[in-house]
Amino acid sequence: MYEFFALSELMDFSFDGYKLKKMLESKLDFKQKVSFGVIYPLLNRMEKEGLITLEQTSKNNLRASKKATITKKGRQKFLLLMKQPVAINQNSQLFYDLKVNSLHLVDNQVKEQVLHAYLEYLEDNLQHNDDWINHMMNNSEISSGDLEDAKNYYHLRKARYESSREIITKIEGQ
Repeated sequence: MYEFFALSELMDFSFDGYKLKKMLESKLDFKQKVSFGVIYPLLNRMEKEGLITLEQTSKNNLRASKKATITKKGRQKFLLLMKQPVAINQNSQLFYDLKVNSLHLVDNQVKEQVLHAYLEYLEDNLQHNDDWINHMMNNSEISSGDLEDAKNYYHLRKARYESSREIITKIEGQ
């Protein structure tokens, strides 16, 4: 996921590790932090794989930094990752959020592919939530407050689904 994020950000501009760290943190939950112990080894590995180049820069005699620039191989890897299915795990929603934030970088066919996969993911979540609500309604040990919370959560997920559906309709009409 971090590799995908770094490649997607570098598709538009070159950045140093500090800036990439701050950009990733802005896309994560505001309580989540990313350490430099994640970012710099990632950038070094990506450079070794030929996905980026790192150029030493200095800012007004301050501490030197390395500016990352995506390579042709890195652009190809980004496109491959955009097309790959998202693994279903605790980071699925975040990965889809990152992909949706990168749609401007791909053609309409890939946009539709990503959004259709995302809709399927959201539909599965809605079905799971609906099943859970039905289970709760048939369980006398569930409080009315818990049931109401589950219904509210369902409506939030449904709104996300409907919004995504509108985006797909717009893209398909282009």
